[in-house]
Amino acid sequence: MSKRCVLVALVSHCILRQRSARLLRKRLLSKWGCMTDVKNTKKPAFGSFLAAQTSICRQALATVRARELLRGVFLAVLVTAASLEGIRFGLIERPLGPGELDLVEDPVVASVGTQVLRVSDAFAHAAFVGEDDAQDMSSLIQTGTLDDAVDHLALAEMAREEGLADALEVRAAVALAERHILAEAFLERAANQAISEEAILQRYQEETRALAREGVMRLSQIVVPTKEAAESIRAKLPRTDFVMLARQRSIDEATASDGGAMGEVRAADLHPRLADAAAGLGLGGFSDPVETEAGWHILKLDGMRAVRLPPLEDRRDDIEDALRREALAEALAEARDRVPVDLRDPAAIEAEAETVAGTIALIRGQ
Repeated sequence: MSKRCVLVALVSHCILRQRSARLLRKRLLSKWGCMTDVKNTKKPAFGSFLAAQTSICRQALATVRARELLRGVFLAVLVTAASLEGIRFGLIERPLGPGELDLVEDPVVASVGTQVLRVSDAFAHAAFVGEDDAQDMSSLIQTGTLDDAVDHLALAEMAREEGLADALEVRAAVALAERHILAEAFLERAANQAISEEAILQRYQEETRALAREGVMRLSQIVVPTKEAAESIRAKLPRTDFVMLARQRSIDEATASDGGAMGEVRAADLHPRLADAAAGLGLGGFSDPVETEAGWHILKLDGMRAVRLPPLEDRRDDIEDALRREALAEALAEARDRVPVDLRDPAAIEAEAETVAGTIALIRGQ
């Protein structure tokens, strides 16, 4: 039998079973090259799956002769009939509809009253009770976490039957939990989207460039209380020794005894006005008088060296933390901008809150 007939039969069979879509692609690629990029093919939706199979059929039928077409149709009928019989007797799985795929990906673990506990529910319960190390269902079963999840679901069912789900405090607590979970999920997604290898590398390169521009300066200073005194000292430089003037005239106790030596500093560590004054100095140069809260300063640039940033791996955690903080702040700002908020009058809120609190106290007293 020709390979075109086999192709028609194979396509027809795979249309019957949607879950065989990936297998069909691999076979077509390996035998006749009808499709490409199998590895990057995402799981198809039902409509896109049928469209893909229709395209394949058209490619195949375009070169099929009448006799080969009849053979292929006959074989397709046989395959279909055999598949239906296999489904009826339980030899093969029933083909899944588009709405049933999610149920297979998140199967039911237990039925509790009118509710069901799925795999995702079991792992969510494990995270809630602090069993974060659970990696599979067997570990949930061995640790008793699954039984605990079933017990919680049974208790929740009883609470609903007795009308506790409509109680004011319960509804408020459930709404609070929902808001908290949704808000955390939104923030976590925003943070995960912001923390990528590309973003980490870009931030590291920005830090490297910033340090290359800034460097580390070795500065000395003379601090005096008035502008006139500062201008008088500046007029004596560089003829008079800077170290001697600092020891004699500077009022800065931390540096005066060392001839004004401030040691190695970065521009970011200085007062903004001092940083601006130091940025324009050449090696051995003196600044004009600069005023700060401490007095009037005259700076001298004694030396400068470049700063080497630690390796990327040593900076990774700090960069990720910074990106996360920025992403969370941006997400919160976005929520405030996009979601309208109408805050009522505080006095009215307080009055109604007192009424609600009194009602709750009355219920508790009963």
